Amino acid sequence: MNFIRFLKRELSVEAQDWVNDGLISREQGEKILSRYGTNLPDGSQRKIGYYVLLSIASLLIGLAVIVIMGENWEEIPRVVRMMSMFVAVISFNGLGLYHFKKGNEGAATSIFLCGSMTYGAAIFLIAQIYHIEAHYPNGVFYWALGVLPFALLLKSKSILLLAQVLSAIWAFLEFEIGYFPSFYLLFVGSFFYFVFKLKKSTPMFLISFALSITFIEFALSHYYFPNRYYIKWGSVHVFYSVSTLIITYLIAKVFENESYKHYVRDYAMAVRLWALRLGIIFFFVFSFSEPWKALIKSAAPNPIFSFFNGIIVLLLMFGAYWKISKQAKIEIIHTLKKDLLLVSIGLMYCFFCLTVSLLSKNSSPIYLQVLTNLMLFLTGIKILINGLRTMRGISFYTGLSIILVQVFCRYIDLIGNYIGGAALFLIAGLIMILAARFWKNHGSQQIQGAVA
Repeated sequence: MNFIRFLKRELSVEAQDWVNDGLISREQGEKILSRYGTNLPDGSQRKIGYYVLLSIASLLIGLAVIVIMGENWEEIPRVVRMMSMFVAVISFNGLGLYHFKKGNEGAATSIFLCGSMTYGAAIFLIAQIYHIEAHYPNGVFYWALGVLPFALLLKSKSILLLAQVLSAIWAFLEFEIGYFPSFYLLFVGSFFYFVFKLKKSTPMFLISFALSITFIEFALSHYYFPNRYYIKWGSVHVFYSVSTLIITYLIAKVFENESYKHYVRDYAMAVRLWALRLGIIFFFVFSFSEPWKALIKSAAPNPIFSFFNGIIVLLLMFGAYWKISKQAKIEIIHTLKKDLLLVSIGLMYCFFCLTVSLLSKNSSPIYLQVLTNLMLFLTGIKILINGLRTMRGISFYTGLSIILVQVFCRYIDLIGNYIGGAALFLIAGLIMILAARFWKNHGSQQIQGAVA
């Protein structure tokens, strides 16, 4: 995984130092940086820092206005309250429009951000003045809907973030009281339009992607528990989450191909990295027996969802590998062998989905727990070996941490069984010795090859 793509700004500054020191020419620096979708600094970094600080200041000023108005709201005459809200909203947005027309987009963004905060305060405070007893999530909805156009118009990440937070709060409130916020799809579509068409941003893409995945989680709760006027989590969410991680990881591998634009590869790499991290967390959770018992107990009576879930994951998994093989112009069997561990994990998961109907509520999860621990251990080994082969410290220490944490978790399970605990520590110690020797020998070979 090419982690250097996440350090574009730092790489750009470093390349400028190489140019200044005469190590490379400016043209060479531009060619190197174009590989990662960036270029040499042009002085905009200082402007970015300035406008970030200005945006934070505007946000704090907006919060200060909300706090002051809220604390003294009842003491202010009604007409003055109404006029002050209208004046505040019009003033901030008018000033922002003035700077926008003059071409000061950074200043306009900061002022519009402050105006967005004032606009939200006006919605709720005016509702309080007239004691409007309406569908209370609507206030947050209109706030988010009013903020979104400014984010798209100004191509502002800070205002988009505010719109993302507000729309997520609105959707949560709707789900919580038993309504389905179908209009949220408009927000999600706007978020993806922003990151693909208006302004490329990996953090904004990750937030948009996470919000869309979470929306489906809530929709599942709404569908499976329609008579519940609150969000309830069940076994369907576990199956959905694991399926999403597997499919997301594989689809991200497809879009990391050089045939796609650099920002698409950046998005795919970021998604794959987070899918791996969350997948490891799931592994650790299900390395204990109690989560497996709870999952079997809740899933066994209603296996339809898990069955079709397994079929869909199986088809998408092999579809992704077929596409990866086609991109690499090799046989699919070689691609499957190359990624044998992930294929095994996916097949194990699909097998469980297809056979969960055969399990009773009181079935022992010992075999599933053993398989989970084995796969987790092999994942740690694979990541550690990849780190050793590529001499990347982050992969090496990630794999090492997985193994050590797993040993610690299993030691907790085996408290009272000193023989089992000692065996685990002994195995982990031997692995560390082998890893250290491989690191030493492989590193010295690379150094000798570089010298030669």
